[in-house]
Amino acid sequence: MKTEDGIYPTGYENLFVIPADRGLFKISDFLSSSGIGAFILKLRLKSVVDLFDYVLIDVQPSRSQ
Repeated sequence: MKTEDGIYPTGYENLFVIPADRGLFKISDFLSSSGIGAFILKLRLKSVVDLFDYVLIDVQPSRSQ
């Protein structure tokens, strides 16, 4: 699946979301503590960098942050 396939419009003009998968919760501690999470996120967002002026990333609170 491409990153573009996970982009969904909202009820607001020019506002789109990429929802997280429930499976992400299982590995969130590993991704945040290993440093690989930021690398993977950068790779995924690289393919859509020309589509947006701003990207906001909202994550749930956790002990590892």
